[in-house]
Amino acid sequence: MLQKINSNKEPDVTVTSEIRKEFGAYFDKAEEKRNVLLKSYPKQIFIGMLISIAISLIICFVVMTPDVRQKDKMPHYELSGKEVAGNVINGLSDTYKKGSTVVDLIELRTQVEEVLKKPVLTHEDSLFLEKAIILFEQNQSPNKTKP
Repeated sequence: MLQKINSNKEPDVTVTSEIRKEFGAYFDKAEEKRNVLLKSYPKQIFIGMLISIAISLIICFVVMTPDVRQKDKMPHYELSGKEVAGNVINGLSDTYKKGSTVVDLIELRTQVEEVLKKPVLTHEDSLFLEKAIILFEQNQSPNKTKP
């Protein structure tokens, strides 16, 4: 089904060599004119380059700065220190609550396993297991509210 395609192209022929072969005379003439121009007016070309750099700096830092209206439309990335600290503290307290919930569930699981190891369950054991099942279900799905 899959066959190797053999092409009989010459390894020395590339796209650039073909373009050079076709348009080489024009490239040579343009190169000669560029060299003559650079040798004839070196100071003027250097000054022109410096002027273009200065103009681009002025446009970049003076003319094209966003004004107040554009800054209002831009997203607000700068938060005050109190807001950042509040966000960090809220995140840490949520993490602590979840960690303590996990620890409580692990303890509850060990208690359930101990109750289930008993040969005979009492009425109190049954009530304890029902409460444990309810707690496990509440903590399993985070969308449900706890009573």
